[in-house]
Amino acid sequence: MKISLLSPSLLAFFLLSGCASAAIDEHSEFEATLHAPYRAPDPARPDARTFTLTFDYPNARRARRVDWQLELIHLGGRVVRRWQGSTLMDRGPVSVPVAWSGLDAGPLAAGVYQARLRAGSRDAEAVAPSNDVHEQSWQIEIG
Repeated sequence: MKISLLSPSLLAFFLLSGCASAAIDEHSEFEATLHAPYRAPDPARPDARTFTLTFDYPNARRARRVDWQLELIHLGGRVVRRWQGSTLMDRGPVSVPVAWSGLDAGPLAAGVYQARLRAGSRDAEAVAPSNDVHEQSWQIEIG
């Protein structure tokens, strides 16, 4: 009686393809990233910079809407500038540039400030805001 076993290469293929699909399916959650240059890139405009907000929801089955808020906070805790918006995420990651002149009705005092992003993702058709809000912050230098 002859017993047939899977060839080692075929067995390895099945095992690896199962691991790959498990890894993809496991990562299906909202991601929000803030890119905040610590120093302004242009010496001619010493405080101006562009913040970049990047949103992704790997393996989302439907379009998502991202409600976001970016705040510039003095280390004493006072919010000196606030931007907010809503961005549609249909297929793949979305980047939102937020340009800032470096002014808030006038020059800001020199020092270290905090740029804080809060963002939540919801079904694009939903009206209610997301309960799953992500927060990320970075320090930046002004002056």
